[in-house]
Amino acid sequence: MAKQLIISDATALITLINIESFLLLEEFATKIIVPKEVYDEVSIFDNAKKFLDQKIKTKIIVIQKVNNKNLYNKLKINLDSGESAAITLAIELKLPLIIDEKKGRSVAKNMDIEIIGLIGIIKALYDTKKISKKRVLLLLERLEQSDFRVSKKLLDMILKDVK
Repeated sequence: MAKQLIISDATALITLINIESFLLLEEFATKIIVPKEVYDEVSIFDNAKKFLDQKIKTKIIVIQKVNNKNLYNKLKINLDSGESAAITLAIELKLPLIIDEKKGRSVAKNMDIEIIGLIGIIKALYDTKKISKKRVLLLLERLEQSDFRVSKKLLDMILKDVK
């Protein structure tokens, strides 16, 4: 759909694995680059590690290390290692970033990185008719039942747009 390559932070991966909706990312992009730090963060959960390892075998997910250690270390002062690595890779590879944490989104925006969150992905897939209204509502329901935080304003916006 959008870009050939997407970089993701841990929240998006963990949430989609937990609500059994990872296919959403596969419908959005043909390849997902995951920073090594994010892989390590997600891999502490056995089911998530097994899932990611399977996706790595199919080459949908590629694990990558950052090259620009200076930028990574500078970002790590205010962000966690996964977000710092994801933002660094987004800059190095000139790719959009899937990120939902407020602080990380703010830093990425200030660095002129194209960003999108899970709600934005759902909306983009709906707008391009890749997913149905029924699936949007099911995904939103699953997200609300998970630990994933969706603001009322953002939820109202997408529900208004889904006709």
